[in-house]
Amino acid sequence: SGVFGVLGVVAFQWPNTRGFAYLGGLTLAWLLLYTLEYDVIRRPVSTLRGQSDHRKRRSLMLALGQQMEEFLAKDPHQEAVFRSIRYWGDLAGVSRLEVRQQESTVWASGPEDQSHRMLLFRHQGWEIRWSLPEASWTLDSDVKGELLEEVSHALFERLQQLENPKVRAFRKPTP
Repeated sequence: SGVFGVLGVVAFQWPNTRGFAYLGGLTLAWLLLYTLEYDVIRRPVSTLRGQSDHRKRRSLMLALGQQMEEFLAKDPHQEAVFRSIRYWGDLAGVSRLEVRQQESTVWASGPEDQSHRMLLFRHQGWEIRWSLPEASWTLDSDVKGELLEEVSHALFERLQQLENPKVRAFRKPTP
């Protein structure tokens, strides 16, 4: 900031050097961003190309997350529900998902990593633990916390529906 301040004073005091001061400031900013390894500076084409993929994944994650109850309603049993949640978790950047009931693990997916941030949601004996690496957490932090809570609630409801079905499956008696 001191160098930028000096460049500003030079541009103000000696107007005929203003262009050189601005060019020096831009060069300094570029070198600083390059040194800090910003991908936009180091690999601009691949970064811009990757942003469209990120936008698509984010849009799908948000759309599915906001309609998670309908998304899970199609699944006829717990294992199918867990596959659907794992799919959504992959979109959201979740590294590990663990579903527990009464202190025992019902289902888990992904490696355990103590350095990842873990979010815990509980409801009537059920517990869901979402593990997120820092890169995933900071990427969509504006919506991810609330969305994980909504998805957890939808998962709780679906698991309870599967535990206590209102309609029993009709089976023909075997002769």
